[in-house]
Amino acid sequence: MTVAPAEPVLAAGAATAAGESPASQLDGRHSGDLLRLQRLLEHGDGFQLVFALCVSTTCRQLIIDHVGPYRPAAAIIDLQQASDPSALFDALRQRPAGQQPVHLVGVEDWLRRTGAAALHRLNYRRESLAAARRGAIVVWLEPGTVARFAHDAPDLWSWGAAVLDFSHLQPPRVGIHEQPLFIGGAERDAHERRLAEINAHLQCVTQAAGPDAGLLLEASGIEMELG
Repeated sequence: MTVAPAEPVLAAGAATAAGESPASQLDGRHSGDLLRLQRLLEHGDGFQLVFALCVSTTCRQLIIDHVGPYRPAAAIIDLQQASDPSALFDALRQRPAGQQPVHLVGVEDWLRRTGAAALHRLNYRRESLAAARRGAIVVWLEPGTVARFAHDAPDLWSWGAAVLDFSHLQPPRVGIHEQPLFIGGAERDAHERRLAEINAHLQCVTQAAGPDAGLLLEASGIEMELG
């Protein structure tokens, strides 16, 4: 089974009402993550894996429209009809080198059919994924899917350049979200303390999403550092 053909990104503003820019319809609380996405696409070099959380296809398209001018040759690959990671790799290789970033959508439908096995295979073949695409891949997820990626594809997850939250209702940030550890300059005991703090926090939440997604990514980096 093949991946659904990619569709070109709409021209900036095409999905909005007449006279309105995409940015004018976006939630102002997401401005920080929107700026981070713009900078990643504008200044990123080589393979980048970006996880973007969103609950609305309309909002997702508004964001894609808004960042379109930074990478006007972007493409969208819909995974709804994909059954195996090989189909995804083939679709990525078929995209012209200058067509970036690639936005992956339809992940939830894909996982409902394939289950954890597909993520395990994707995790195992992560180097093939990076080799198939020299540029940014933006993986659009519903907030509740984040934990599945972190759990079932931990090595691939640890390669993430950023977790950006564009969900409508952002959970409140607490102290643990404001104290990330600078991994490269910390001693082993500091790594272990921070990892224990993150794990204790995540055990208390019913579903990791929003700010907790960044903690999942940080925990993966610490675990890699500890070996």
